[in-house]
Amino acid sequence: PVKPDHLIMAILYLSTFIGGGIAFLIMLFGAFQLITSAGNPDTVKAGHDKIINAVIGLLFIIFSVLLLQIIGQNILGIGGFGP
Repeated sequence: PVKPDHLIMAILYLSTFIGGGIAFLIMLFGAFQLITSAGNPDTVKAGHDKIINAVIGLLFIIFSVLLLQIIGQNILGIGGFGP
């Protein structure tokens, strides 16, 4: 994109997808760690913590996009933040 607003939107969309993909991979790694823990309490706790932290990070990403849409489109009237 050549226009600055289109470039910013492309960067925001790309970073959102990358962040969601990383959170998904961390959740998969945590699930794999839970499955292969063989009952070891430390490994089970580490896998559980990875999944919980990835979900919290994913919620941060979702709420930040929602906040950008509310502030950018509804309050300031900047186009391009909506669907």
